[in-house]
Amino acid sequence: MATVKEVAEHLGLTERRVKQMRQEGIIPTGKRGAGADLDACRMAYFNYLRVSKESTATVDDDQIDIETKRENLRLTKARADAQELKNLVEKQQLLPVEIMQESLAKVAAQISSILDTLPSKIKRAQPSLTNSEMDLIKGEIIRAQNLAAQSGEALETYLMELADNG
Repeated sequence: MATVKEVAEHLGLTERRVKQMRQEGIIPTGKRGAGADLDACRMAYFNYLRVSKESTATVDDDQIDIETKRENLRLTKARADAQELKNLVEKQQLLPVEIMQESLAKVAAQISSILDTLPSKIKRAQPSLTNSEMDLIKGEIIRAQNLAAQSGEALETYLMELADNG
């Protein structure tokens, strides 16, 4: 039969830890002052370590399972969102901003070329207009052309404002 010191040396623990484990019922104590059986203490300690390791592994495995499920749900949602956007684009219910900017720039260029011919058409229809009146008309046309030219670039700003207000 072994003393606390001998059990501690045998298991590679401190005497204090052996005493704690005896109080917790992990390691058996000897009967009425007799020392403990080293083999019984060793087996009890090994069982304690095995159970501790299994319970820790189960907690870790459960946590990994939860994280894996959470990540799978996130990926599934992201895929569903991406597919929904793709479907909207295919139905032409949604367009990327770049395509809208290019389209708007083309329309603005067409409007600009119509506005370019406007002063000469007005002068033919109203030959009595003075040069200062024609300059005023040309100035307003140039302002409109500049706004049309900037509309493609301003589209992104307009869309952000709409999103913020909506």
